Amino acid sequence: MPQRYGKKKRKEEVSKERMERSREQAVYDALIPEDLIRRAEKDAMHSKYLTPYLVACKYGIKVSTAKKLLRILHERGIIIPYNYNRRVPIYVPSRRKP
Repeated sequence: MPQRYGKKKRKEEVSKERMERSREQAVYDALIPEDLIRRAEKDAMHSKYLTPYLVACKYGIKVSTAKKLLRILHERGIIIPYNYNRRVPIYVPSRRKP
């Protein structure tokens, strides 16, 4: 019986460690630097369209971070969705500079 109790306690400790790591990771992933957002705002005006993959390649970030960046730009009114779906949203600039 004491062995089973030890195993359960160990599983609980491991799950607590995982929860702490996931909280730290969630806070880290949610932050996008303001200078990156400003750079993306300027570049968005000069492109025909934007997808998460294009943004990720251009700035060297993860695709999930690129999706968040595109959502931020959409909230600020810089870009508008052209063909929005959950897998590959496509955005276009809301207004083009001549």
